[in-house]
Amino acid sequence: MEKELSNVPNIENDDREHYKLIRVQPETTNKKFKLIIVGHSNVGKTTIINHFCSGVYQDTIPTTGIDFQEIFVKFGNETIHLNIGVTDGTEKQQSLAHSYYSGAHGVFIVYDITDLNSSFKLDGWIKDVENFSDTDAVKILIGNKCDDIINREISIEEGREIAEVYGIPFFEVSSKNNVNIDKLLYTMISDCIKKEHFKLIRVNPETAETTNKKYKLIIVGHTNVGKSTIFHRLCKGVYKDAIKSTIGIDFKEIYVRFENETITLNIWDTAGLEQYRSLAQQYYRGAHGIFIVYDITDLNSSFKLDSWIKDVENYSDLNAVKILIGSKCDDKLNRAISIKEGQKIAEQLRIPFFEVSSKTNVNIEKLFYTMISKIHTPDQTTNEDLIKLVKSNSPSPPIESPGGCSC
Repeated sequence: MEKELSNVPNIENDDREHYKLIRVQPETTNKKFKLIIVGHSNVGKTTIINHFCSGVYQDTIPTTGIDFQEIFVKFGNETIHLNIGVTDGTEKQQSLAHSYYSGAHGVFIVYDITDLNSSFKLDGWIKDVENFSDTDAVKILIGNKCDDIINREISIEEGREIAEVYGIPFFEVSSKNNVNIDKLLYTMISDCIKKEHFKLIRVNPETAETTNKKYKLIIVGHTNVGKSTIFHRLCKGVYKDAIKSTIGIDFKEIYVRFENETITLNIWDTAGLEQYRSLAQQYYRGAHGIFIVYDITDLNSSFKLDSWIKDVENYSDLNAVKILIGSKCDDKLNRAISIKEGQKIAEQLRIPFFEVSSKTNVNIEKLFYTMISKIHTPDQTTNEDLIKLVKSNSPSPPIESPGGCSC
């Protein structure tokens, strides 16, 4: 039975208007996102999708198979067409859901805060999402029924810890009391649009127009940290396993579209072995951007960062853009360096930081886009600050080597 929304106070009331989405009549639009909601049976997936689509709370019966609904919402100055599917949470129907992951721009993974068993089932659902959804699909973890305080079995802190392990955003929601429902959908749409924004279109060299924008990028770091797989993903757009260690220097030239311009990129992959280090040093000169890579599963690779960063400071141009990369972030079981430890190193160096996975294509496009964007439109304030630091006679602060994983 349809019920009126309750105005029960909650911590999100202050910013609810900001995230409010206006449902509109169907119209022609070039923005269309496929979203799916997965999770164990009876966690409240259908009540969430009904609230998304109708803006009201409805008691429902369990979904059989897959149920799809379409809505159109205003987001900024655009109309977004959303195709939202809710999957049956029973084991019998779970295999049926696999075919619907393909092409999904976003996936909501739901558990019930009043049912401890539903959180135990999360690992299986998240593995399905990782195995069957597109690598760049946006994922959000949802703890549902947060209005039922008396029967709560899973704390909000425990939900946040689960989300942190998997590196995805987290919300507690209530379809009944309209807690975080619009904010959740707003965040998903926003993140889907960002994913589209960071995509770079590779251009065929034979058809590429003449361009006067040419950037030299180099990738440095200890041996076996995954530089060559990043290099291959950047240049070819695909993951290649079992790449042999680079001997000396590897080079590729690609063309990409960026802000209505075609840009030529010369990308250099350097060997991480000591005997090739002096050879790599001559390639720093003239580099517009430098990726400095360590392996999040290898504590030793982070200890080696200090010497690589000294090479970058000694041999590269002052205004070259530097980005720190923690590679292989898909390998959660073998993580030895937490994301917070990586962020701390980057903060000390005053450079951007990304954790990436060449295998699952996590943050590769965003990393690439960020590098080109910073070269294309330099941050004058940052450059001036760097110059002041170089002119100062005071020594640079030492780089602390990360300890064990705090995850």
